[in-house]
Amino acid sequence: MLKRKKVAAYARVSHQDLLQSLSEQISYYSKLIQDNTSWEYVGVYFDNSVSGRNTKKSKGVFKINR
Repeated sequence: MLKRKKVAAYARVSHQDLLQSLSEQISYYSKLIQDNTSWEYVGVYFDNSVSGRNTKKSKGVFKINR
């Protein structure tokens, strides 16, 4: 039996005005991962209103890297 690869995604928006985009990113990656039978869905981690320049403030990046 083949072991499925654990897969997670990370979504981010840098501005509160883009929360709809964040929701769309989360939905897209959740479905993409769950539809692939060789992948085990671990989750989608996200940050909103966080700049992509510095990941030190990014809780989502921290969680996905654990």
